[in-house]
Amino acid sequence: MGMRAYRVTADPPDHATAIGYLGYDDGVSRWAWFDLWLVEDHRDRTVHAVAMGRLTDADAQIKELNAAWSEALEAGAHDYDVPAEDPVGGMRNDPRESRSDPICEIEVHADQSRDGYIEAVEHMQRHMRDGDIYVANMSMRFFVRSPRSPIDVFRRLYADSPSPYAAYLDFGGNEDNGDNSGDDRGTGCLRTDRLGTAAMDSGDPETKARRVIVSSSPERFFSIWDGTVTTEPIKGTRPRGKNPAEDAALRADLHASDKERSELLMVTDLERNDMNRICEPGSVTVPEFEVIRMFPHVFHTVSVVEGRLRPSMAVSEALRLMSPGGSITGTPKRRATEIIAECERSPRGVYTGSLGYVGTDPDEWLRGGAAGQLAGDGSDDCAGHGSGRETDIRPSHTVMHSVMHPITRSDSAEARPVCDLSIIIRAAVCEPGTVKESGDFGRSGRFDYMVGAGGGVTLDSDPAAEYDEAVHKARAVLDALGAAAVADTLGTDADSTTVSGAGDQ
Repeated sequence: MGMRAYRVTADPPDHATAIGYLGYDDGVSRWAWFDLWLVEDHRDRTVHAVAMGRLTDADAQIKELNAAWSEALEAGAHDYDVPAEDPVGGMRNDPRESRSDPICEIEVHADQSRDGYIEAVEHMQRHMRDGDIYVANMSMRFFVRSPRSPIDVFRRLYADSPSPYAAYLDFGGNEDNGDNSGDDRGTGCLRTDRLGTAAMDSGDPETKARRVIVSSSPERFFSIWDGTVTTEPIKGTRPRGKNPAEDAALRADLHASDKERSELLMVTDLERNDMNRICEPGSVTVPEFEVIRMFPHVFHTVSVVEGRLRPSMAVSEALRLMSPGGSITGTPKRRATEIIAECERSPRGVYTGSLGYVGTDPDEWLRGGAAGQLAGDGSDDCAGHGSGRETDIRPSHTVMHSVMHPITRSDSAEARPVCDLSIIIRAAVCEPGTVKESGDFGRSGRFDYMVGAGGGVTLDSDPAAEYDEAVHKARAVLDALGAAAVADTLGTDADSTTVSGAGDQ
């Protein structure tokens, strides 16, 4: 096994590419620009190193990477077996079968009881009867302390629930990078590490503990590709059946649901309005409506909305105008976010934010404090977000696996913005102190996670069914955490919100 060097025949992208996320309501936006990419081709089972040479010297990057590659091979990395059927790598068998956890207590806390969730849905419906909103997204949070590390959780989740926008995103934090509150904070100076990674954060620099996002999201927030903007809101869910006959019946039931169709129609109309803010007049269309897509555990109904990006529209401005997504807020969006804040017990944080890549020049984001704008500037455009705070720009050590489309250059001679962003759902966010203030990042053999789950609410919704749907959507992530069996006992008592027990093996 070795690396061969050759020059690509086509030009690389015109801008550096950033990977990162924008939180829903915690005022945090983290993006890292990469000058060096390792791109895995799952079909050919090859790995390509691409040096951009924009942040640091490309030849130096490749030289250092080759040295690291050779050192890894000499250390026995060639014995690491990566089977063809495992697109994530690292495990030949289903990780649920090949690994077991030590016997230990797993703590699960839900921020809403069953009765509390039902009351919150009914509160939303009262606002609907008063004409304040037409549809809204209600959700709850599960806080889990588990012995499973984030990468283990990701592998288990992806093995059980593969999805188009699965991602593992680790920016490190104070534990890895030391105190990042020095004199360079907020100066507008982009610093890079030796392999050409540059990072920019918004939020409170003093509280940046390590945060890892594990996601198996099925939903595209929006993408920009060759001048075309696409958003694919999801509304309507049914569980998968145990056999083809049950699958067919559940799929037919979803297709026949007036409630689900009404919900999807309103959210699709909201997305059309948002798209008109960033697209050329008259270009926004709905080529697909109420398409049923099949996933390992659920069916979803999806719409596809497309338009042509305005020539002067930057990616950062498009993200600001589109955020937060319509499918995880409601219509009208501003009032829906206000009512959501009334009904939900805990901040969403990263949950229902957006995650992915953007192909853009870092200078564009630095000019005018773009990171702070993305984190929320208090305007109507960012009604669901918190207040933007000081911008922190620092090196970052980031690992991300994603099955999003790769970046390539358009045939057009003109550089056009590109991006592909998902809605952060079906996700676990690992961060010290999520469960207990004294939490640390795995040093005690435990990891703290937050899992969000919910669904759309209309006037026709059954509040009890909405709670059941939220718990069902959380189950795959809770199972990956080893907490599904423990969490199941939350529903045995309408008022119970905290349980502990032996973790799933």
